[in-house]
Amino acid sequence: MRDMQYKAFISYSHVDEKHARWLQSRLERYRVPRRLVGTEGAFGAVPARLRPVFRDREDLSSASDLTARLKEELEHSEFLIVVCSPASASSRWVNEEIRSFRERGGEGRILALVVDGDLGSEASDGCFPSALLESADGGRREPLAADLRRYADGKQLALLKIVAGLLGIRLDLLRRRDAQRRFRRRLSWGFVSVALAGLLGWLVYTQVTTQAAAEAQHASTEELLSFMLGDLERLGSTAGQPGLAIDFAVHDERTGSLGLADFADDGLLKQALEWREAGLESSWQGEQEAALESFLDSKAALLELQRREGNTDRVLFELGQAEFYVGEVYAQRGEPEQAREHWVRYGALSRRLLNRDPKNPKYVMELSYTLSNLGALEHIVPVPDTDHALDLMQASVQYNQMAVVLDPENAEYRDTLPTGLAWLADTWLMKCSLGEALEIRQQTVDLQRNLVLESADEADVVLRLAFALSGLAGVQAQIGLIDEASANYNEAIEILQSLHRAEPDNEWLEWQMLFRQSILARHLLSMGEAERAARLVEPLSDRITELADEAKETDPKRAVEALLFAVSRARIEIELGNIAAGRETISQSQDQLAELVREKPEARETVSALAWVTFYYWEQFGAKPAEALELIPEGFLPAPAQVESCRSANLGARFALARGETDDARRYVDYALSKGYFDPGFIDFCRRYELCELP
Repeated sequence: MRDMQYKAFISYSHVDEKHARWLQSRLERYRVPRRLVGTEGAFGAVPARLRPVFRDREDLSSASDLTARLKEELEHSEFLIVVCSPASASSRWVNEEIRSFRERGGEGRILALVVDGDLGSEASDGCFPSALLESADGGRREPLAADLRRYADGKQLALLKIVAGLLGIRLDLLRRRDAQRRFRRRLSWGFVSVALAGLLGWLVYTQVTTQAAAEAQHASTEELLSFMLGDLERLGSTAGQPGLAIDFAVHDERTGSLGLADFADDGLLKQALEWREAGLESSWQGEQEAALESFLDSKAALLELQRREGNTDRVLFELGQAEFYVGEVYAQRGEPEQAREHWVRYGALSRRLLNRDPKNPKYVMELSYTLSNLGALEHIVPVPDTDHALDLMQASVQYNQMAVVLDPENAEYRDTLPTGLAWLADTWLMKCSLGEALEIRQQTVDLQRNLVLESADEADVVLRLAFALSGLAGVQAQIGLIDEASANYNEAIEILQSLHRAEPDNEWLEWQMLFRQSILARHLLSMGEAERAARLVEPLSDRITELADEAKETDPKRAVEALLFAVSRARIEIELGNIAAGRETISQSQDQLAELVREKPEARETVSALAWVTFYYWEQFGAKPAEALELIPEGFLPAPAQVESCRSANLGARFALARGETDDARRYVDYALSKGYFDPGFIDFCRRYELCELP
């Protein structure tokens, strides 16, 4: 096609203006992954950006034909994106724009985004304009469309489908790394406080900010790699659990049922990637069982390819990805042992690749992801091995640093490093190492601020600063630095508010903002500022409930967070004298949490929430809620002599008091205080029940 002024022209009915505006904004802000830039797509070399994007703002209601200006913009647009709905299907102008674009040689470059209507209907409720259904030979065509609606693709997946179409590449190339990091990000953001450890290689990152420094660092690469590869043997010996051999009897049965013997070698790989894509689709829609079956089918095809082709680099890499995705489903389902089995295999495959090519940054990062994921599992198992988790997280950060050294221009490796440090911080906090936590959390914020200075226009980078500030605030609150914590929470909230103003339809972003506001309100209550806390939470209540209800099928964790918010609000009401209403809310919240635990007794976050609310129930009613106590398994909380986490000690003390075990409650309190844990809510609790002697 001729030189183009626009990457895409968005055609839409003005009824759908908000969807068109959202699409234009997201496309123009989208940054193509660096690893893909310059590679060959169906339409030539993949660009770094997808802008500018033209969105028609003219009022054509009184016109007799498309304006000359619109025809010219269509002619100079590389793609046409049609926002599909009953309104656009009946719009004369949308149909004219489609036909005009085709006449100018645009066949094959038309993309569809469904926002409303029936996909299969040609009646008034249909969503596709008639011109979109017309094929070049005058017949009928079925357009491939991204579907923005929540019960279909949803916003994120729909956007990625459009981006993949514009770039002329496979969708999985855009989603693979995002999918790999989803579990890591979700878990790390789920912890209010995070910790940190000083590391051998911290300066590796700070030193590669200039090319000269990067070259100097390469001089010691061999030594560092030698150390890491040797150290990995030690990590592997402790992580390697029994039962890692493939059960080929089960595999052969699946292979037979799938008819894999009939596939050619290249066909096997293609089919494996298609099944992986199907699994990602199911996973994004919350259909975990379907996702698991698709990922297992993909793994079966790759194992069959391994039988034929041997351990080539491509087989080992793709098989490692398959093991990752299977493990991810188990991790999301709260089945850490099953996840560990597959992630250890993922790590073994990544290590084999790295041993073959020690300076390949791609393989270095795969190992970093493996170690981080394995370390993350220690956060959700009943009895974590914190020392082993620390080893894994430290090694993960070191490998991430090494990837930055080997490829200092790779934004993905650089941007992932703060998340790895936050993970390490979370792990140190499992041992209540608050001093280390504070130090590294501050370094994480400083690092993220530097990244913002480099990429101030990138929303994702700014978003990660908000999370880093929240993490630092969480640690500061536990140490008792309340003013500092409040300042950082407020800055994080201001960032999130700004981002949400730019994307008002982004409900996930809105939830992150509201959730942090609720945390700040909780701190205000702990400081005795109930009226300020009330002013903060009052405008949030209805929207938090609404968002939680909307996401209860796809994000059950949100329902738990919403119930904890309700309890915080109830405690504020009680503090302000509205005792009856507050008590009723606490009782209702406990009943709902108990029901959630009955549905998924393995969900530790839900059980933990029930334990917290059980204490508040006892505090208000002076009674032991027998049913709730029975739902919390014996040994859920470590005994006072075995406790490591100060947050566990805080909860353990409250839960012990609700059970009438005052001596145990005092032992938990003594441990937390000995570690420097001065969270204001905890201090208020131990004073109120005379479990500590503090000035």
